[in-house]
Amino acid sequence: MRHQYQMSGFIDGTHQTLPLPSVEVALEWLTSGRVKYPAVEGLCICPVPPFDEQGRQTYPRLLVTHHADHGTSVLLMRWEGGDVLVTTHEPIGEPEVPVFIPPNTHELWPRALFVGATVAERAIRHALESSQPDRTLDWVGLGDFPRTGPGTRRDVREPC
Repeated sequence: MRHQYQMSGFIDGTHQTLPLPSVEVALEWLTSGRVKYPAVEGLCICPVPPFDEQGRQTYPRLLVTHHADHGTSVLLMRWEGGDVLVTTHEPIGEPEVPVFIPPNTHELWPRALFVGATVAERAIRHALESSQPDRTLDWVGLGDFPRTGPGTRRDVREPC
């Protein structure tokens, strides 16, 4: 990996920031419900240190959430190039899966934004190694898919 990374979330019921053990272990904790961020099974992964000398966030950052009935969403936040989510190979459909975006936004997102464990792991690993999306996977820009919900937001950089 290019940087050292840490993960944060509610781990075993307490908000913690820990060194990223490995992508596999982080996903195992996430899918088992051991990690939540803050009201969903989710975690934030960011570089160490998380802020530069001017107090700006460092990148890449990932917000990874797990939805037992639908799969895992992986949002890659980058300083340049825009924020993107990995998708399935299916067409982006209508919003139908409830998601929670910290600190207080609830939306519905299309099912295609929730991928299986193998794709999620591959997307996360590549992003941490290169700071870029894996171009062999399908991605969609954060503002480029239908979504609904009160207070729909385009900027989700706040939680990580």
